[in-house]
Amino acid sequence: EDIDDLGVITAILNSSFDVIGATVWRDHFTKCPVFVMRKSYRQRSDPEFGKHVANMRGEGLHPGSTIVGRNEYDYWMNLHCCKMVPIERDAFEKNALWLVDKNSEAEPKKDARNVSAFVAQHEETQAPVVCCSAVNTPAQAANALAKLCGGALPTLHAMVGMRVMLIKNEWTCEGLVNGSFGVVVGVVKMTDSNPEVILVQFGEQYTGPSVMKGMERVVPIVPSDFDFVFGRSKGRARHCKRVQFPLVPAWAITIHKSQGMTVGPGNDILQIVVDVGDREWAAGLVYVAVSRAMCAAAIRFRPERGAERWSKVGMTKFAMAVKRHLETLDHRAREWALGQAQ
Repeated sequence: EDIDDLGVITAILNSSFDVIGATVWRDHFTKCPVFVMRKSYRQRSDPEFGKHVANMRGEGLHPGSTIVGRNEYDYWMNLHCCKMVPIERDAFEKNALWLVDKNSEAEPKKDARNVSAFVAQHEETQAPVVCCSAVNTPAQAANALAKLCGGALPTLHAMVGMRVMLIKNEWTCEGLVNGSFGVVVGVVKMTDSNPEVILVQFGEQYTGPSVMKGMERVVPIVPSDFDFVFGRSKGRARHCKRVQFPLVPAWAITIHKSQGMTVGPGNDILQIVVDVGDREWAAGLVYVAVSRAMCAAAIRFRPERGAERWSKVGMTKFAMAVKRHLETLDHRAREWALGQAQ
């Protein structure tokens, strides 16, 4: 099958690098041997959960259409937060990282969850809140949204006990990379201006030294430079810089940002609550979210979505094209294996 049918190649050819990448992709998947990896090791501790995760990539999740579809639908419905005992539900929702389908101006789901969790944490601990204002050059750069400058916030409110995520590679060889999670354990402020250092205790992914005796994996985080181009038109676009702590609140992130993450026992994140949204606006959206979890005990859904939403999983035009292409690759892999055996 022509890879162009996926819409991947023709839709993003915006530069010479895109053309080169598209050519390499096409040549690789039309001329080279294909190997299909059929076993997921992330869910090996919970084979039953792993089976349902794998089924989500197929045609089975359509309630009412087939027995298989109904079984799949019932399985995922039982993982909604509303199915839990209230005291267990409250604890799970409080401790879990929330994955949301989007975070736009119209639907700021991630921001809303982070704000509500921040307020709840402050009310519970009464920890002092420190305001960290970014330094922008030129001054007009202060109007730039965080997404335009590497995620650096115009203003970061910090307090001890706050969950944060690193948005910049700081010490790659020791595991201190973009996407690392931690908890603020101290704020160093010498004057009335911005704090000089935020002390963060990172998870076990970080393997370097700690700056605090009696507390492992504590790292001093200082402001970083974020360079970007800002302007409404090419003629007015200017090279800008924002100096800010490379940290953001991390009670909630988008499903897109969660790619590559493993959630469950032995990891930095133990539990997730997933909001799959009201429609499948991106191919593989729900699959990416559920496949982060190692086991069923590590994932719950909120709010509750009915049959209409779940019937759309994997049914976008792009997703169906991807499935057809994967079936082609699977057929080629079997043919190659058969040829090798002969």
